[in-house]
Amino acid sequence: MELSPKEKAKELVEKFRGLVHSGVDDLEITSNENAKKCALIYVKGMRDMAESIWEKMDDYHTAEYWDEIKQEIEKL
Repeated sequence: MELSPKEKAKELVEKFRGLVHSGVDDLEITSNENAKKCALIYVKGMRDMAESIWEKMDDYHTAEYWDEIKQEIEKL
C-alpha cells in the first residue's frame, strides 16, 4: 500500500529526526527543523531524478518512437 503524500512526509521527517543532532538548548525544535530541511533536500533530489527520467522516457520510450523503430527494422 502506497503512503499518501502527508504520510510519506511524516515518515521522512521522522527518519531524519533520528539522524540529526543539535547543540542548542531547545533540541526538539531544532532537531525537527533540521529533520525537515534534510527531508526537503531528499525530496528535491528524488523529484529532480524522477523528472529527469520522465524527460528521457518522453524522448526515447514513447509508443511512436518504438513504432518508428519497428518500421525501420521491417525496412531492413
